[in-house]
Amino acid sequence: MSFLFAPFVVLNSSNIVLIFYVLPQNKLLPKRGWLLHKSCYHNLLVFSLNLLLPVRMHERGDPNVVIATATALVYIAEGEEEPAQPAVDYLALLHEFSEMRLLLRSNDDYRIWAETSGERIENRTGYSGTEKRIPFVTVGSIVNMPITWEGTTFTGIIEWGDLSSNGRLEEVTGTVSADGTLIERMVYTYTYRATTRSGNIVHNTSAYWEYANIPIPWPSSNPDRVATLRYELRGEDISQHVVALERYSESSTDGVMTTNTTYLTTHWNDEAAFFLWLYN
Repeated sequence: MSFLFAPFVVLNSSNIVLIFYVLPQNKLLPKRGWLLHKSCYHNLLVFSLNLLLPVRMHERGDPNVVIATATALVYIAEGEEEPAQPAVDYLALLHEFSEMRLLLRSNDDYRIWAETSGERIENRTGYSGTEKRIPFVTVGSIVNMPITWEGTTFTGIIEWGDLSSNGRLEEVTGTVSADGTLIERMVYTYTYRATTRSGNIVHNTSAYWEYANIPIPWPSSNPDRVATLRYELRGEDISQHVVALERYSESSTDGVMTTNTTYLTTHWNDEAAFFLWLYN
C-alpha cells in the first residue's frame, strides 16, 4: 500500500480511521489529533487501540535520501451505526390510491373507409384524435378512473347509459409487483354506442389497450405523505411499455355501414408522450 503525505491524509474503511501527520524532521507529533469518520454515530466513539507508527518520506527516485519523517497515528474506532430505517411497504401505500388517469399521445396511422369515397390511409398526430385516455371520455365530475385493490390487483369500471342504445362501458384491470414499485400489466377496454332518436343511425366505438412494466415513481423520502404519483415518458422509449393498441369505430344507417375507422400502427418518435397519474 502506498500513501500520499500531506498536512494530513485520512483513509477510512468501515470503522477503521487512519490519520497521518506529516512533519519535518525533528518535529514532534501534536498532542491532540482529529478523528474523522465517514459515518454519523448517535453515540460517541470509543477508542480501543491507538498505535504510533514511524513513517519516512524519500526523495523521488532516490530511496537513500530522506527528506522528511512523520508519525502515523492509527485510530481503530468502534461505535454504533445509525439504526436501519424500516422497509417501506409500498404495496400497502398503493392500496390507499383510489383513482388513476392515463394519457398516451402519439403519431398514428388509421385506415378510413367511407361508402361514398372508398378507403384511404390517414396519419394523425398531436391532439387530432390520437390521444388514448383512461378514462376515455371525461363527463361531468368523472375526470379520473376509480380503482379498487385486492392484493396486487387493481380494477376499475365506469358505466354510463345503456349499451343497447346509448351508453358506454370502460374497464381497467392491472397487476403490480409484490413490492409495489412496478405496474407489471394493465389492460383497458372501451365500448361505446350511440343511436339517433329515430334509431336508424348507429355509431359504435371500441378500444383495447395493454401496457406493461410501468415504474411507480415513489419519492425517496416520506412516500406515505404523497397524494399524487406521476410517471412521464417521452419519445420512442414509450414503446417498451405498450403491448397492444386497438381502436375501431363505425357508423351505419338503416343497418348498412357507411363509414369505419381502424387504428393501424404508431410511429414512435419525439412527438410521443406518455403520462400516468395515481391519486390518493
